[in-house]
Amino acid sequence: MAILIGALVAPAVIGAMTLTLSPVASRRGIPAAIARGYPLTVVQAVLLVFLALLAIWRKGHSLVRRWTDAHVPFIVKPGAYDQVAEDLRRAVEQAGIAVTPREASAAMSKPARWLAAVAGRGAGALVPDRMIELHGAGIEILIYPMDLLISGKPDLVMRARAATASRLTTAAAHLTVSAEAQAIEDRLTEMAHHPDGVLADTGAAFAPIDEQLATLRIPYEKWEVLYRPRLQVERDIRARAMAEGATSKMAGAIGLDSPVGDLGRLLVGGAAAAVNAAADERTLTAVGTIPAPWPWRALVITGVTVVPIVAGAARRLIRRSRMEAAGAERQQAS
Repeated sequence: MAILIGALVAPAVIGAMTLTLSPVASRRGIPAAIARGYPLTVVQAVLLVFLALLAIWRKGHSLVRRWTDAHVPFIVKPGAYDQVAEDLRRAVEQAGIAVTPREASAAMSKPARWLAAVAGRGAGALVPDRMIELHGAGIEILIYPMDLLISGKPDLVMRARAATASRLTTAAAHLTVSAEAQAIEDRLTEMAHHPDGVLADTGAAFAPIDEQLATLRIPYEKWEVLYRPRLQVERDIRARAMAEGATSKMAGAIGLDSPVGDLGRLLVGGAAAAVNAAADERTLTAVGTIPAPWPWRALVITGVTVVPIVAGAARRLIRRSRMEAAGAERQQAS
């Protein structure tokens, strides 16, 4: 009797829980959601067996190739799957791993679509139209809406895991599940993308976040996950403040009101351009493709940013010298 009651009640509970996947304003049709729980339970049972067999096959395949697996849990924000996939691709390539995005195999992508089709619109919104896999020599990265599966050679897997975990701090994704923790993540992401309002007083800007972290009721493991991006964002903002401070000191040391003020302004502008170029993702990606050791790549960045600055300064000084000489000649003639 207990088994029969469980078989009747459990699917109804599962169906009702699918309502939590939809926004509160759009939740309707509670009887329909409860009725949907019965076919959903059957699909879940079938997928449970299918995914278990798939996991055994993937593990055996990895052992044959001497690969290892790593997971990075996260939750992609609604409608941001393609953006997150592109952010992760750039992060992996900047770590020195060449990858190509392609559509994931049906065995890996179809189960989520089947489950979403039965669970309703709330769950369907969480599943992208096309699931992406980043494929490279010795590594495969499957991007799920709620997980990142990295398979490959151990050294490449560890490097890719570090690169993607760092990029997720500012990506359109959450590392936590509670609403309070996600609100803190959203604030950190906003500060990372718009640091100008934080540079003046970094400590005061992070004080409210630190107060929330001190009183947030979540497990310690989740608290650590949340505290890591807080430290990462503060580090990046302070590094930018130090770079801008160094540029200001250079401007004072050169003396922009001196006779060589034009050259000083160009050098200060060039220093800022060099800092921006060094932090620009497109520059790093392009330089990363150069088949040379990093000292030579650094020389390329220096040449690309400094040569135009020196050439422009020389042209302006020559023009100014010619104008001063012409003015002196006119004064002598008069």
